[in-house]
Amino acid sequence: MRRANPRLATLAIITVIVAASLTSTHLPLSPKTIRAMESANIGPLASKMLSIPSIIRSNIQTIAQAQGSSDDFQVSSDPNFLPQNEPSIAIDPLNPSDIAAGANDYKLVASGGDAWAGVYTSSDAGKTWTNSLIPGFPGDSTTNVLTGFGAASDPGLAFDAKGNAYYSGIVFNRINGVAVDGTLFVSKSTDQGHTWSQTVIVSRGSGTSPFDDKPYLTVDRSTGTVYVSWTMFTTSHRSTTGAIEISKSTDGGLTWSSPITLSNSASNQGSIPAATNGIVYDVWYDLTGNTLKIARSSNGGTFTSPQVVTSVAPLPNPSPNSLFRTNSFPTLSVDPSNSSRLSIAWADFGTGHGIILDTTSTDGTATWTTPVKVNDDNTMNDHFFPWLTIDTGIIHVIFYDRREDPANHNMDIFYSESSDWGKTFRANMRLSDVSSNPDVGFSGQFIGDYTGLAAYGGQVHAVWMDTRNAVIGTSTGSNQDIYTEAFNITKNIKILSVTPLRTVAYTRATVNPVTINVTVQNQGNLTITVTVTGFANMSSIGTSMSKVGPGQNTILTLLWNTTLIPLGNYNISAQAKPLPGETTFADNAGTGGMVQVRKAGDVDGDGSVDINDLIQVYVHEFTSNPLYDINNDGSIDITDLIITWQHQFT
Repeated sequence: MRRANPRLATLAIITVIVAASLTSTHLPLSPKTIRAMESANIGPLASKMLSIPSIIRSNIQTIAQAQGSSDDFQVSSDPNFLPQNEPSIAIDPLNPSDIAAGANDYKLVASGGDAWAGVYTSSDAGKTWTNSLIPGFPGDSTTNVLTGFGAASDPGLAFDAKGNAYYSGIVFNRINGVAVDGTLFVSKSTDQGHTWSQTVIVSRGSGTSPFDDKPYLTVDRSTGTVYVSWTMFTTSHRSTTGAIEISKSTDGGLTWSSPITLSNSASNQGSIPAATNGIVYDVWYDLTGNTLKIARSSNGGTFTSPQVVTSVAPLPNPSPNSLFRTNSFPTLSVDPSNSSRLSIAWADFGTGHGIILDTTSTDGTATWTTPVKVNDDNTMNDHFFPWLTIDTGIIHVIFYDRREDPANHNMDIFYSESSDWGKTFRANMRLSDVSSNPDVGFSGQFIGDYTGLAAYGGQVHAVWMDTRNAVIGTSTGSNQDIYTEAFNITKNIKILSVTPLRTVAYTRATVNPVTINVTVQNQGNLTITVTVTGFANMSSIGTSMSKVGPGQNTILTLLWNTTLIPLGNYNISAQAKPLPGETTFADNAGTGGMVQVRKAGDVDGDGSVDINDLIQVYVHEFTSNPLYDINNDGSIDITDLIITWQHQFT
């Protein structure tokens, strides 16, 4: 992501500034040094605010922290308070307590270096983290295909079904402040991201063209195929344009197919792939017409022509009331259990301020829903950098949000989810315990280009850039950290009671349906739509649906029409439809005793309608005993007498 920058300084000048600031290995960079780092920016669309070549070895560092009342956990840390931003995260499906994350990590700047691909691993579901770098950085004793490159950025992570972790990114060099040789790599770890023994070049850049940028990867866990998509800048596209490319590996990242060009216009950026059950999608932002486009393949080798998903009103750049760059790039996820269901979110400025929109397809991109607003506040403050993932039938979304700051400047991370495939989104939840000031680091001009979110089996982990540990004007003034919050989505429906409002019903006459009330409790932690079906002797008598909040009860009403029902005793029961991701089903069923269906007017239950029944109905006229309310209209009156008289001796 390259851009001509009038503030570019020569490499020699930057080196002198950095060297002058590093009188001690623990002395943080001064604001002047950070401004010099910013001058090495490489582009308007998606470049990283990176710095100078690196010659230093990294130490592995473990962060263990006391959380107190906070449920946010610090992922990255640096003794020199240097930045980490633009995170990605993935959960090991074999052991969801094992989590790997990545970020642009600037720790090497402390010894004259540049940014590199940071790696952060946790074995306790995100409570403590170990920090390291992808091997091959300048000064590393490990020699691999990345050796010789001066910088790395743009992390993306994913696990396959066997617990192997994959990490995509770019490496490049910088000559006189200009980024060159942008090269796409994918690394593989067989131990949950603790070590990375395999790194492969997927696409190699050369000089300023071609220059590979903004990659992201996904794994089809049903087939083991790994896909990576990126933007390739070429001479024909010049510095402000790029083509969307995709490549796949079917042997665990060891070899990669020749790139396939997906885009059909000159200016594209921000592609995200998603795959399951042999179907792969790739979505990106087409800057030519301000649209989101998507392509689909059933074999990873032949893709459909790009389809316009929606138009976009792009966020202004830089962000209002700030200096950092923004984007309206899409984020995409596909339902692991159904390759026809996928969802896309992005930040949109069509209302005059940044909002988060979502659109969903349940038929494999044939149709898309009208975009739905995800953020639920009514402020005019901005929301940006969403990330989206789908797990157990739920669309999870996080995003930066400025609703807490009347000045529309400081930002938090908020979360929402949809359990009805994007028709509605639940009340937003603030994840960050402390707001962040985006002016921290890079003189406020760079906070990364995206956030990260992963979910598996109801366990959700969000990661974001956070500046709570920074104080501008002090030694911590550039301290951008990566933070996470984890929470579990629990789903459980319990039928508390099934209650028919009468135990005797009548047939062979026009009567109103019998009311059956089913009380259901939502024992999970999110709002759900519960669907209950009633049964009489195992025959369905109707279905009812209702929304119910976490920990709340609701009563669903079923109406059983007995007008033509055969005579006899009927056991009444109800069954709640299992929710996506629900694991306990025994309490989804309930019983409500027996209802006896008799001839209309047979109030004494002797099998015939005669003068005795007529007398009993007459005696109970204008009372409230439902036994004598033959037509079930709530009152005992002349109509019930007439029905009984009409059915005498039948």
